[in-house]
Amino acid sequence: AVSGYKIKPSSITTSSISSSSPSPLSPVHIPYSSQEKYVQGRLDSVVAVFSLILFPAMLYVAIYVNVFLRSWAHWTNLGLLIGLPVLWLIYLSPKGSLWFLTGSAEASQTSDTKASKFFSIIKGIWIFVLVGCAEHRLVFQSPTLYHALALYPPWSYIIVTVALYSLVIFAFFHFSELSNKRTGLGKQTRPIMMTMGMITGICAGLILGAPLFIYLFIFSCVFGLVEFYFGRRFNRYILFTVSATICLYWFVGKTYRSIDYTFETSDMKLSTFGLVMIAQFGLTMLIPGLVAISRFPVPSGPLLFLHGIALTFMERILSLQDADMYPTLLIFFTSFIGVYLFHSQYEWKRIPIVWKIAGISLYLSKLSIVADTTFIGLLFFFCFICSTLPLYMSQQ
Repeated sequence: AVSGYKIKPSSITTSSISSSSPSPLSPVHIPYSSQEKYVQGRLDSVVAVFSLILFPAMLYVAIYVNVFLRSWAHWTNLGLLIGLPVLWLIYLSPKGSLWFLTGSAEASQTSDTKASKFFSIIKGIWIFVLVGCAEHRLVFQSPTLYHALALYPPWSYIIVTVALYSLVIFAFFHFSELSNKRTGLGKQTRPIMMTMGMITGICAGLILGAPLFIYLFIFSCVFGLVEFYFGRRFNRYILFTVSATICLYWFVGKTYRSIDYTFETSDMKLSTFGLVMIAQFGLTMLIPGLVAISRFPVPSGPLLFLHGIALTFMERILSLQDADMYPTLLIFFTSFIGVYLFHSQYEWKRIPIVWKIAGISLYLSKLSIVADTTFIGLLFFFCFICSTLPLYMSQQ
């Protein structure tokens, strides 16, 4: 039919392929090489893939071509636009995304090949480049974050760079197999991760201008996090949460204590709102510990629900005060995360179905903040969803 001729089904036989086939209805297995699995060839795939991932970067250059060389911010933006798609492509290389470089998808799926090791090295290089671009664009080009630094150049550049790359090394040991107990390298990587965490904490204290007594809480925060990471002991995580909350309390008091500001929509002062934010931070820090520990001594359902109430209260105040202060997209994002959190906790059998219904209803009713609803309206939507959600769940 491709050449324009119609072929009758009765004329299609397998005698031209294999004379040993007993019947023309038997399946025909035509041998083919691994390259013939793909619609495009290697050169066509290279052109298609790189044309797709480089399109945002080329569009950015075309828009700012007249002023591209006037600021380093354009170069960092270009590095992020190129680096993120390439990093994602390299991350999917074990699935065969770069088969045109290795020759086949099967060759890139084995972890002991030269191609896999080469992709791992390239991935590490790209991560360090992206961290540098993000540091320049999001920290040093941001007037809010840059003026919050207590150090002056060149020490501000050096300390921030050391802190960020120490955090990257800490994350590298987490996502690699080097910190896994099954590999036998967990005890060897524990002091390395502890050292990188301490360096990050010291740099953060220097950046924010912390007094000496705050470093005690910074060190206990890092110690509790690393010990919990390897030992899964909840008292270590409590130490991490309390220390981090005290550090945040010092920072909020240092930054906003002298500001006399009142939210018009709720008649709440900024200092009171800061205390609510600190309490919300403490509850938020408890959630990863609840997820990581399968057997938790305190019921996690009430704590998660209390966290959702505090988040709804804060988001309503911020969104009604000024639309630019708290974007609408964040309301949808936190609602989605909250629904997923309660659903996953119920699937893992860590909370009963009552708290699942209450939590999902709370985060779905939180979406009414976009319509500038009152607290009475929030309560109405919460009761309505609580009454209808069990009927929907019974039909699943």
